[in-house]
Amino acid sequence: MRGNFKGALDPLEIDRHLKTFQVGLTETHMLWLDFFLDKSVPTDVQAAICRGLSEWKHNVARQCDKRFIYFLASRPKLRFSTRRQPRYSYWRDRFVFWVEVGGAARLRKVEIPAPFRAEGSRERVRVPASTTEKLITFHFSGHHSVSFPIHDFMLRFNASTGMDSTVHYIGCTKNPDSRVLNLQHHGFTRMLHEVSSGERDFLLFQHLFKPVVVAKYPKHGLNVVAANSELDLADIGSEGRLIEKALIAYFEPSTQLASVRSARSEVRNLMAGHCIEAMTLGIEYDRPTEYYRYAGTAALAHDRVGGVYKIENGELSLVRDPDLDVSSVTLEPA
Repeated sequence: MRGNFKGALDPLEIDRHLKTFQVGLTETHMLWLDFFLDKSVPTDVQAAICRGLSEWKHNVARQCDKRFIYFLASRPKLRFSTRRQPRYSYWRDRFVFWVEVGGAARLRKVEIPAPFRAEGSRERVRVPASTTEKLITFHFSGHHSVSFPIHDFMLRFNASTGMDSTVHYIGCTKNPDSRVLNLQHHGFTRMLHEVSSGERDFLLFQHLFKPVVVAKYPKHGLNVVAANSELDLADIGSEGRLIEKALIAYFEPSTQLASVRSARSEVRNLMAGHCIEAMTLGIEYDRPTEYYRYAGTAALAHDRVGGVYKIENGELSLVRDPDLDVSSVTLEPA
């Protein structure tokens, strides 16, 4: 439940006390939109995807209600080569497969460690595999098989092609199971109009963030450090909009360039309205992968996102530094 500890801090008047926010990523789900929307994909597969997102939504609502921040992004078109079927290397436990990149279908060889291990062992096993353009299927003994769409396979097994994810639109929703997937979404339409589907694949990244409130009371020798969801100093809607607009200001997505100035203004107003003098926002993964290497018109592709937002002379300042460890930045309220 949000706001569990808000009442306990009423004597400190933390609502009106200058404070900082440290916003970090807690979870990301990726969905390949081209595959989801493909009419040849069985409807039970699409239903299972929506069901999984719906369960995620309800779990979040039960534990600590939050808004979901999503990226509509693209990557160079990627398909498995049907001209060359996958194989295992002769001497090493490596799995070798070929992909075709871009509209020109440039052939590229990719190697990863053999994906599967023997049950109860660290020994890698050589499970036969076959590919179609969009799917790879592993054929286990006993007529059992497992299939992966190409982008899910590349992400899961951290296969590298040296390409990045370009962010075209950033939004905020309470319904990750329907907001974009029902196709009634102007950001998705604008991305399709702007980006060639013959050259690029379209992906949806949905994120959860955890803003931590830091308030210092040096006269009392007291520091307050708590998740905003526990204090509910910024309500669920304000919290979601603050993160959404801060990310728009950071990346300046190609379909939202006309909204960057208003996004910066809203960040400044939300921070001022909640007595937030400074904020750090970071995206970092325990297991980096090129799929989570995001780029925008104002942000070069990087494995990490790091932004420091401050109100200076009544205006919002933003410093982009992906190498910055935003969790260790010291932000001193005046």
